[in-house]
Amino acid sequence: MRTQDLSALFTSPDYYPLEMDFARGVLRFVPMSPDTYRESVFLDKRTRFLGDRVYLSRLDDVLFAASTQPPSIRPIHYILHTTFCCSTLLARYFELLDFCFVLKEPLLLTQLALTPPQSVSHWSSAFDVGVKLLTRTYAQNQMVVIKPHEPCNALAQKLLEHDQHSTITFLITPLSEFLVAILKSKERRAWVRSRLPAASQTVPGCKLANVRLDDLSDPEAAAFLWLVNRFICGQLSSGVYSSRVLVINGNRVADSPEKVLPAIADMCEITLQKQEITRLLEHPAVAKYSKDLSKAYTVDSRRQEIAELEERFAPERDSGMAWAKSQGIPLELPQGL
Repeated sequence: MRTQDLSALFTSPDYYPLEMDFARGVLRFVPMSPDTYRESVFLDKRTRFLGDRVYLSRLDDVLFAASTQPPSIRPIHYILHTTFCCSTLLARYFELLDFCFVLKEPLLLTQLALTPPQSVSHWSSAFDVGVKLLTRTYAQNQMVVIKPHEPCNALAQKLLEHDQHSTITFLITPLSEFLVAILKSKERRAWVRSRLPAASQTVPGCKLANVRLDDLSDPEAAAFLWLVNRFICGQLSSGVYSSRVLVINGNRVADSPEKVLPAIADMCEITLQKQEITRLLEHPAVAKYSKDLSKAYTVDSRRQEIAELEERFAPERDSGMAWAKSQGIPLELPQGL
């Protein structure tokens, strides 16, 4: 992209900022459309962009172009979550609303969350430009809805500070359900372990700071990650920006969407008419598996799967629960829906 064209980046989501390369000092963009945004399961390496060409721009040039742009007054809603708690289902409801532009797990935000600010000279500017690029819309009256990846929970406070129009829904399920959702596969167990070093650095005031990560069993490692996110969730729900944070038991997104959706709409100061909510609840897309729309996944099948997992992994689940209780951090969910 030519330097003189960079200001146009901030007027449309047509070029999606796939990732930052801090070592080379470049941003990678890919061409997109409203359809490819919706069709992309997640906006990471699985992004379904137009064509096969990736465009590079010097990060310094993009930062300079961003500094000349006026601040956005567009509302932004973030769906933060502990993973495996119906966050993709909630994002799918928003995708069915014409006045919402939805981004599912943008890699750029995950990169910023996992890059220590002290490791790069312009992290704050990169964060600012990242938010600006991720909050462009196709229509001026659209609300941006971003469902980040779990590591981005560490950015929650910064996201609320960055824009006074931003709001957060924090989805969290009971620890026992989270444990079995992780223990069900080798890939999820390995993912949790890969998250521990960074997660342990995000909560310096938490009692978990002195835990020896290498000594943890798989259920203890999963419990550790849940406790970190429970700590973040608790801080958000009781902090200075608590009026812009809504904590929801993720199960209620599946079991009681008719109550969850109006509550989120109220916090975002948007209006959902009764007939609009009915349309969302009856749409066939919400009865599909979050990662694969070709698979059916209903409330009943979800409940049955959780019950089967609870029975199958009961010994490991119980050991993870016992370890978590020994850490002196509340295990009940923060007050919310």
